[in-house]
Amino acid sequence: MLPPIENFVATTAKPGADLHIVTMNDAGETMPLLASWRYGIGRVMAFATHGAGPGTRQWLAIPEYPLLWAQAVRAFLPGVAAPGLHIELVRDGDLVRVGAYVIDAAGALVVNEDLAAALDGGPPLPLSAAGDGRHAGSFPASSGTHDVAVTGEGFTAASAVHVAYPALLDFTRAHGGDLLAAADVTGGAAVDAVTALETGNAWRMRSEWRPWLILALMLLLADLTLRQARLPGARFRGALNPPSGPVRFRGSASAPVVAGTGATAM
Repeated sequence: MLPPIENFVATTAKPGADLHIVTMNDAGETMPLLASWRYGIGRVMAFATHGAGPGTRQWLAIPEYPLLWAQAVRAFLPGVAAPGLHIELVRDGDLVRVGAYVIDAAGALVVNEDLAAALDGGPPLPLSAAGDGRHAGSFPASSGTHDVAVTGEGFTAASAVHVAYPALLDFTRAHGGDLLAAADVTGGAAVDAVTALETGNAWRMRSEWRPWLILALMLLLADLTLRQARLPGARFRGALNPPSGPVRFRGSASAPVVAGTGATAM
């Protein structure tokens, strides 16, 4: 049983999250304190109080408390490469790029090591030194699964890479040669930056909008003037021509109401 914490941030667990430590709020509800969940190809962790501060003041006195963060770091950081020869295979179009390096017993990269790689049991190809003890090379590879073996003085390692389809069918890649051919056939040109393009058909605000704006304002003023000129005439005609039908006069509740034309109520 861990000692109580002084304060924490009230939160809720994400769907699918793993709850490692929980606590109780003042209402007796269970609240997540330490949780982790998968994000993309990795994992993230959330701690809803201070790692070392007022919230975990009593936890800092526990001798085992530093082990919590040591285990968390080991769980979330990638593992350290073991001593020996390591291979990295990456597909780049119709090529398979090979990276290789050697780790000694102290965990350091071994420099000045001669390494060679062979594709599908073919003749070995020396890998070029890429600096800091790393070596690199490439092979042309067709569709299918290919085995790559890397050998060195006293070291041997193997791995495999799968090429699903030719790079010509990978529409997410920029095919520079095809774009240049299309530009040449259509009479266009290839540019290095988008800012170099001339957008001649783009919409632009021209200076002709000013006369149209002035004209619109003049029409608005003319319309308002005509409206004001008609109002007095309408009121005058209404005063000279009273309604000819029955008229109802509304007075107090006790006063009589007479309907008709020319009637007078006293």
